[in-house]
Amino acid sequence: MTDHTNGPNALSPNHWTCETYIQRMTTKQWKDILLHHEDQIVYKGNVIKLCAKKLGYGVVEVYKDLKNDK
Repeated sequence: MTDHTNGPNALSPNHWTCETYIQRMTTKQWKDILLHHEDQIVYKGNVIKLCAKKLGYGVVEVYKDLKNDK
């Protein structure tokens, strides 16, 4: 399932259900998520920070930082 919207709605629901899920999105979508302070989710009862890795050409991979959960 791919959601091509901007802001927090750009996050796939798979982030809440799949432990190792990685989503690709544009840097603009990621920037909107950061500006809306939506870069943290509750996963299995823990607050988990979402991180992004730049792939180039305006694309990032968004994943959960499970090593540094709060």
